[in-house]
Amino acid sequence: MPNHKYLEQFKNAYTSYMRDFPQSKIGEEDVTKMQKYFNYCWENREQEEMKYDVTKYKEEANEFFTAYKTAKGLDWIVNRCNDVSKNFLEYLEKINYQSTAYNKPLFLTIGNVKLEGEDLFTIDNNTLKEKISSCEKYTTPIDFHVWITLPDLSILDMTLDASLLDSEGIRNINSCNMITWREDLLNPYPLKLEYQPLYIHTDISLLID
Repeated sequence: MPNHKYLEQFKNAYTSYMRDFPQSKIGEEDVTKMQKYFNYCWENREQEEMKYDVTKYKEEANEFFTAYKTAKGLDWIVNRCNDVSKNFLEYLEKINYQSTAYNKPLFLTIGNVKLEGEDLFTIDNNTLKEKISSCEKYTTPIDFHVWITLPDLSILDMTLDASLLDSEGIRNINSCNMITWREDLLNPYPLKLEYQPLYIHTDISLLID
């Protein structure tokens, strides 16, 4: 049976944010609907329509990322997970005016990443909730990560590879790549990764300078 840990963590991340921040005005009925929707997405991740949408998102992401890193350079990618992810979503909003292919939403996701079984970040739900509640802005280095979750519950991560290479003293714009990952697939990244969502939150700019 395929692993579905990310699905359960993702559902919990959505519920946690809506529970911890009732000002979001999302009711219990809406939360229940979204939980069912996430289950539907996972169960239908191999259907042709789902594959089509995900493939189109990845194509746009590759095009965006190539242009972004060429125009901006490494300093605008390394440890800029929130900025790059939000810029990609804003880019999609613009091209959506002319396209009908993207009929399933994407989710900006905050959490931790494990690399070869070791935590790369130290954030937990309570700390994250306190930061959001107080509107306290993070300064670098941040202790959480931001990525995009696609409709089939795979992820797009445009900054982690560049940040890891930078931490090893490798600063070559052509060496950093966008990471795609889904827990039930053999992923192309050479090291073992595990993404652990804590919150699905649409205004992470509240947290980061």
